[in-house]
Amino acid sequence: MDRKVFYIIAAFLFIMWISIMVLFFLKADEVTKDPCSVCAKRMGENVTCTLAGQGFTLKRTYTPDLLIFDDA
Repeated sequence: MDRKVFYIIAAFLFIMWISIMVLFFLKADEVTKDPCSVCAKRMGENVTCTLAGQGFTLKRTYTPDLLIFDDA
């Protein structure tokens, strides 16, 4: 009986640990892919970011309601 309770508690704690790690991964993935929109949402005002690529430079304006505008 004691061994069965131990396995149940261990499985429950393992599932909780996996869930927390998945949530951390998803949050880190959001920040890595689009940090300017996260910043605009938290600050509550428009944020302008400059994206530099191969041979071009693009300015984007991010709004707190998660809209994105490309500036020419």
